[in-house]
Amino acid sequence: MLKNKIMEKIFNYIANIRKDLILHFIVGLLITQVTGDVVYLLTHSFYGGVIASLTCGFGAGIIKEIYDGYHINHSKDVKDLIATISGSLVGLILVIIVLI
Repeated sequence: MLKNKIMEKIFNYIANIRKDLILHFIVGLLITQVTGDVVYLLTHSFYGGVIASLTCGFGAGIIKEIYDGYHINHSKDVKDLIATISGSLVGLILVIIVLI
């Protein structure tokens, strides 16, 4: 009974996540993953790939929110930034796993 209530709460929480946040997460992950792989392939530097991937992932989120702040039809949202950075961190973990 308790297990069902916990699972129901988890599913309701996931169902209520904005699609926008999911897209921010995915884009942060992809930017980080692709950057890390490309930099490693070009330089053969593990640390270079890790630093470049993290910088690009975080930078993309920060630049996007700065952009949103200066445009009328967009609004800055800290949740968007957190979602992008979270995706970037997951991407960084994947980069490290792949490059090791």
